Amino acid sequence: HLFIPLLEKTLKRLRELPTGKASLIAELVKNYNDVLLAGTERPIQRPADADRQKSCYSGKKNLIA
Repeated sequence: HLFIPLLEKTLKRLRELPTGKASLIAELVKNYNDVLLAGTERPIQRPADADRQKSCYSGKKNLIA
């Protein structure tokens, strides 16, 4: 998964990484049915070119507050 290396690095920095056999996040994901990853949507800079703007358009009308 895309966020596994980031999660592993963060848990290691916080010294929350398990010390047993499941010391790698990938092993945790494999060994447990429920692993939650929280994320946040962030606005992106839209291209100035109209054709490129259309390719980046997600269909959303408003920002989520």
